[in-house]
This record gives sequence, C-alpha cells and structure tokens, in this order.
Amino acid sequence: MISNKKKVYILSASVFIFLILCCLFFFVFIEKAFMSQDMVQPEEDNIDTKHLVIIGRYENEAFLKKIYQGAVVQKKDFNFELDFYVPKSQAEGVSLQSLFDYASFVNADGIIAYIDSTEEKIAIKEDVDRNVIPLVTTGVYNPDIQQVSYIGYSYWELGKKISDEVVSLLPQGGQIYLLKKDDTYSLNFANFINSFENSIESYKNISYKIVEDLEYRDLIFQTQKEKGLQNLIISLSEEDTTRIAQKMMENSFDNSKDFWIIGFGANEACQFYLNNGVVHELISLDGEKIGELLIKEFFEYFDRGYANSYIAADVSIKRKADENK
Repeated sequence: MISNKKKVYILSASVFIFLILCCLFFFVFIEKAFMSQDMVQPEEDNIDTKHLVIIGRYENEAFLKKIYQGAVVQKKDFNFELDFYVPKSQAEGVSLQSLFDYASFVNADGIIAYIDSTEEKIAIKEDVDRNVIPLVTTGVYNPDIQQVSYIGYSYWELGKKISDEVVSLLPQGGQIYLLKKDDTYSLNFANFINSFENSIESYKNISYKIVEDLEYRDLIFQTQKEKGLQNLIISLSEEDTTRIAQKMMENSFDNSKDFWIIGFGANEACQFYLNNGVVHELISLDGEKIGELLIKEFFEYFDRGYANSYIAADVSIKRKADENK
C-alpha cells in the first residue's frame, strides 16, 4: 500500500512536470510566432521601390506639374518615388537630351517625358545594368523615340472633336485655315485630316484650306481681305499656336470680329494668349489623368515586360474668359 505521503509526492511531481511541459509548449509557440513575424518583416523591407523621373522643358512646367499631381495619387497602390526635374527658367537653355542624361545619371527606373513637335530623335540612355531605361511619353507622339507607351492625343478623335467645335463656332459658315507644320509626324496630321473631313463634309457652308508653306504674315493679309466671312485658324502644335498668336498681336489685328484661333497646347505661352483673347479656344490634355495612367503603365511594364503602346487620353477645351457658351 502506498502511503498518503507518497501519494502527495507523486501528485505534486506530476503537476510540476505538467507545468513544465505547458511552459515549454508556450515558449515554443511564442518563439515560432516571433520567428514568423521576423520572416515576414524582411519581405516588407525588401519591396522594390521604383524611382521615376518626370522631365520636360520649362515652357511645359505647368502641364508637367499636373501630371505629377495625378501620379502621386497612385502611391496608395504602387511603391515608387517620383522626382520632378524641369529647368526653372527658359534662360537655362537645357536641352531635353541633357534631361534624359540626368535621368540616367540618377539611375532612374523609368522616365516620364513631355515631347513637343520640335524634338529631334532622342537617345535613351542605359541604366547601370546596361538596360534601356523604360520611357513613357506625352505631348506629341514621335514614332522615332524608343518608348514603352505614349499617352496623349488620338488624332482621329481630335479631328472629330475639333469639327464639332467648328460647327458650333460657325453656324453661318466660314473659312478655316489648318496650319500644318512640315515635320516628320505626317501620320498624325493625316489621321486628323481624314477624321476632320469625314465629320465636316456635310456642312457645305464651311470650307477649309491647309496652310503649309504660306508665311504667317501672308495668312494675316489673306484673312484681312476676306472680311465679312468668318475666318477660323486651327493650329495643331504649341509652336504654331504661339507663333500665329504672336504675329496677330504684333500686327494689332482685331481677331474678335474677323477671325478666331483654335490653339493647341498647355504651356505658359499658350495660356497667356488664351487669357488675353488672342486665342479663342485652347485644346489640351488632362494632365492629372495622364499622371494616373502612366504609373499604371509603368508597373504593368515592370510586372509583365510590356505595356499598352498607345493610349488616348482625355482632351479638355478651354475658352477665353469672356465667352459664355
């Protein structure tokens, strides 16, 4: 027979061993839990943060800032840092190529660039691993530039939109002058013209001429001779918009009665001529929307190795301040 004293001893020992086993189990569980957290944490720390750079000329700074504002909204869904590198004044005379070189120097993972109609072929630099830095462009589509995506005008849709504006502005008919810059982007202009012609051909009281080799002063003289007929000049580049508006101001021509200008662009000069009534309407892109889209395109490219090559962005039309239409 086991004495009561031994029973108490055996029971106490059993309880003690049970407690030790519970403690061991508890510590093993806690250790594994912390080990799991430690294993997860480095994965969060090692998430690849992409370094993107926005570049462009000084005159396009306002539009590029809207792109920046739209892009940073996407930080809630994508992991990236975004630098804004635009010359602070026109006097700096910084070429777009040198801005591309800067993006390569800081080892950017991607470049966002505004291309205008004056740009020649741009050499895209390689990163430290000798890979060409992916580029998304906006502004004017230049097929000679190596780019992942272009986000900007659909020239076919632009032709339809401008034809709608023309019909609205010229209910009694009139004469249209389409300014064509002699450059390498003839496909853009051809798409625009085909769409414009299809949309406007039923309006027999509206005619148009393509102005290519005519000097601006001759165009002004020609519109002066045709007083009594509403004249409308349409420019499809920022450069032409600025130049024709400048010539009109220099010649002190009253465009509010005899002709109007539909301009193209969002730079500082174009906005100035719109605000002063020299340009009647100004067509531009939705910069903030483009900013949102280009971040998505970059990360699609980073994930899959490809992205949409051409994306049509929303177009906005600004009218001079004294128009209430």
